[in-house]
Amino acid sequence: MGKVRLFVEASVLSQGTFVELDKKQSHYVTHVMRLGAGDSLSVFNGYDGLWKAELQGGSKKTCLLEVCEQLAPQKILPEVHLCFAPLKQHPLHFVIEKGTELGVTRFHPLLTDRTVVRAFKAEKHRLTAIEACEQCRRFHLPEFSPLQSLDQLLSSLDPEKDILYVCDERREGAQTILKQYNKSLTAYVLIGPEGGFSPQEFQKLQHQRAVRFVTLSPHVLRAETAAVSILSQLALVL
Repeated sequence: MGKVRLFVEASVLSQGTFVELDKKQSHYVTHVMRLGAGDSLSVFNGYDGLWKAELQGGSKKTCLLEVCEQLAPQKILPEVHLCFAPLKQHPLHFVIEKGTELGVTRFHPLLTDRTVVRAFKAEKHRLTAIEACEQCRRFHLPEFSPLQSLDQLLSSLDPEKDILYVCDERREGAQTILKQYNKSLTAYVLIGPEGGFSPQEFQKLQHQRAVRFVTLSPHVLRAETAAVSILSQLALVL
């Protein structure tokens, strides 16, 4: 089995079906990885599992694959929701990439009082998530919620079903997520914006039944560092 692993925009993957690669993927397969007719690679579409496919031939502009056999069934991942204020380009790319590797199933971009970047291009970040899935051997694509306010997120939570872990290194007496994790509730993780939450937002969070404050470090962390820290800890208990 070859090392090439691709996400494909196919409605169905099953034995005997054919998949046509787009121009970018065709160039990658034939000119970067130098595969030719008869060579094998693995493909996934996000919901039908991982499949072996055989290159039927093509060029750097278009390639045709025949799907041969399933290598692994689709995995059902534990729900992990990462809620965050959009960051600048490189830190945000890092959060999406590492969040995907660490098992985030849905990203929730939020507008807070101190959010600096007030736009989120979901399709661009979906491509980052796809590349991360290809690299880390995950074949469940994370989803992206529309940009919304913190108030909208809080109003959507059901304290009987959901729990929102709010990262706050400066809160005295806060415990780690390892001690507060509740496997019976859907896990949401909230990372503050670059300037931190406003006093009004902290007060609002304190009165939410679904909220649990957690500590990550004795130091104040950058938003992207906080995201990786909390997700790494959460991955240990899922």
